Amino acid sequence: MAGSASAEMTETITKLMTGWPNVRLDLRRIPEEEILELYAVSDILVFPGTNYFNSGTIYTALSLGVPVIAAWSPSNCEIQDIVGAQWLYLYQGVFSRELLEDASRVLIRRDTGASCDLTAFAPEVCAIQHIQAYENALSRPRSGQ
Repeated sequence: MAGSASAEMTETITKLMTGWPNVRLDLRRIPEEEILELYAVSDILVFPGTNYFNSGTIYTALSLGVPVIAAWSPSNCEIQDIVGAQWLYLYQGVFSRELLEDASRVLIRRDTGASCDLTAFAPEVCAIQHIQAYENALSRPRSGQ
């Protein structure tokens, strides 16, 4: 588990992970040079952030084949609808040992040889969707006309 978090979340995670020899905690802002090394040895990314929109951290992990446990949010729910719960496990409420164990059981069932299909987020796909949105907006009559 890596990355910076609030003091409360850091304390919670540290307590939950005590005694797990296969878990490395590094709760600081991770320098860019170290990020790929961490993902390469990670089985799961735990991303408990709650105050963000469309996290690049989640997209990075998924693009590198690392499934994610993340707090529920509308944008995370949209991502999960696209990639599936076997890649993005969402939770609500308090982060706990039980939640981590349940999420791990779900994520470990995925086909470990498969990569996460992020085709929906490809630049070409997004560009086409943006163009269509603008064309749709321009073709609608404006109110009061």
